[in-house]
Amino acid sequence: MRLTTAERDVQQFATRVAWYYYKTGLTQSEIAKQLGLNRARVINILNEARNSGFVSIHVAGRTPACWDWKTRFGNVGDCAR
Repeated sequence: MRLTTAERDVQQFATRVAWYYYKTGLTQSEIAKQLGLNRARVINILNEARNSGFVSIHVAGRTPACWDWKTRFGNVGDCAR
């Protein structure tokens, strides 16, 4: 599928917003100020990027053993933390 110029521009802008947020650690408010947007628009851009699969989040590390327990039974005992 070939993107239109407008679609490509939107994707590049979303890339810029995601880069600022996920890679440089700027807050949504800082990004909004820098790009002349409101914070709600930044949130929408980030959500659209994630929902479309354009941005994916990978958490590296071991899953604590009690997460399955928490899912089934809630916060009990040592898994309450």
